[in-house]
Amino acid sequence: MPDLDDAHRRIAAAGYPPDQDPFEIGGVRMFFVKDPDGTPVEFIELPDGARSTYEMHRGVPLQLGPVR
Repeated sequence: MPDLDDAHRRIAAAGYPPDQDPFEIGGVRMFFVKDPDGTPVEFIELPDGARSTYEMHRGVPLQLGPVR
């Protein structure tokens, strides 16, 4: 997610109060909110434009699709 703070504000404004403000663990920013059924949903913002934790830790893009 490119802008976690904006997502946090928009989700709260839509009537789904997040469980806490965004926080950081190991360079990854996150927060949780419960869906209408009470299931926790995690929103994360990865550092340096990474699109997955694989990219974040290995520094290479994750290739999706058939294995070659």
